[in-house]
Amino acid sequence: MKALDNQICCQILNGVAIGPNGTATLKGNTISQNKAEGIWCGGKNKYKELNIAKTMVIAVDNIIFQNGLSGVCLEGGCFLLKNNKISDNWAWGIFIQERSSVFAESNDISSNKCGGIRVGMNYSMNYSASKIIIDGNTIKKNSGPDIFRYYLLIVRKFY
Repeated sequence: MKALDNQICCQILNGVAIGPNGTATLKGNTISQNKAEGIWCGGKNKYKELNIAKTMVIAVDNIIFQNGLSGVCLEGGCFLLKNNKISDNWAWGIFIQERSSVFAESNDISSNKCGGIRVGMNYSMNYSASKIIIDGNTIKKNSGPDIFRYYLLIVRKFY
């Protein structure tokens, strides 16, 4: 799917929802004032142990603001976020979780209520399976941390 140069606003849930197993290019859209996420991508798949990325989304040059949860929520798949303006959302600017591989470059992320970027649990036990690269973004004036990494401590007992 391609969504180019649209005004997407005031939805009861997400402004844009892709997945599970969907592919999309989102470019030049204004996504605002939705009750849940501005953009939600991913979805559960049955391959918990493997990083089989079925959802793939490219989001470039979008304006994402004043959504009821996060501006962008990524829940499993491969994602490119580039040159987006993500601001004034009620949760995180970008929320990354569940086996997501993400390249976030040159985004302007500001004034979000929980913080800028949250990297939640990437459930893969193979730490090389899910890559998250945050490069050249402007992250400022968020109410919480600009970048927050959830840390899961794995304790193993040896007998």
